[in-house]
Amino acid sequence: MGETYCGKNCEQCNYKERLECTGCKAGPGRELYGECKIASCCRDRGHQDCNTCIESNACAMLSGRGTVPEFLLKTKDEGDDVRGFWAEKAPMLSKWMMTLFVLNIVQILAKLLSIDTIREMVPVVYIIGILLGVMISAVMCVVLFKMQDGSEHFRVAGGFMLADVLLELALILIPSVHAALALLRIILVLAAFIVELLLYYHEFKGFEEALEYVYPMLAESWNFLWKLFVGYCIGFVAGFILMLVVRILGLLIFLVSLIVAVVASILRLVYMYRSATKFKYYSA
Repeated sequence: MGETYCGKNCEQCNYKERLECTGCKAGPGRELYGECKIASCCRDRGHQDCNTCIESNACAMLSGRGTVPEFLLKTKDEGDDVRGFWAEKAPMLSKWMMTLFVLNIVQILAKLLSIDTIREMVPVVYIIGILLGVMISAVMCVVLFKMQDGSEHFRVAGGFMLADVLLELALILIPSVHAALALLRIILVLAAFIVELLLYYHEFKGFEEALEYVYPMLAESWNFLWKLFVGYCIGFVAGFILMLVVRILGLLIFLVSLIVAVVASILRLVYMYRSATKFKYYSA
């Protein structure tokens, strides 16, 4: 059967040039735009071609060998369309993903400036940290809306980011000293927690969906990060509840969840930077 496993003559194939095919035996036997099941079957069973297989006479794959080039060409055309689609969007996504990465670093700095210790020591710096945090969140909201062409999840994440900014402003404006407003603050804190959970879900899913074709392994990393995020959120809640019953166990779970939260935050920045870089290379 020569250059093919199924017995087709490569020189007489009308699809050879269009597929840039060197023949299934000339290279590793794996096509650029999809793998031929007949070639895979022969390799897996150790046959030089289909003639040495006792099941060849009743083989459905062999009888349908004429449709394989057409199928591969269709796969190639679809792949070209998808590649063109993402290549067009890659520069935009790379730009805004890198912007989001930088904004997240500045937001971490703002949160460090707005902790209670800073408020007691340097009230002015605390106020600057609060205002900077709100401003950065508002800009991040715009950036997420800019990224919506990469995934609908980014647009939804932008909406939740806007809701988070409004809740944050409400918590700043409502005094914490009045007992009558304590219940309202608790409700707002719970609402902010739920909104932030949904925000991260859609942000992570947006990155996962955008990277699914460009870099599947990194898309899986974003999926893993979401599971890690949910895990430490559950750990925080469980640890807080357990501290009311079994203080030591609850404190231990809370500390472990805190460590996981720090690791997840670092991974989020790493994955965000890598995503921006991947789209930059893809556009090139």
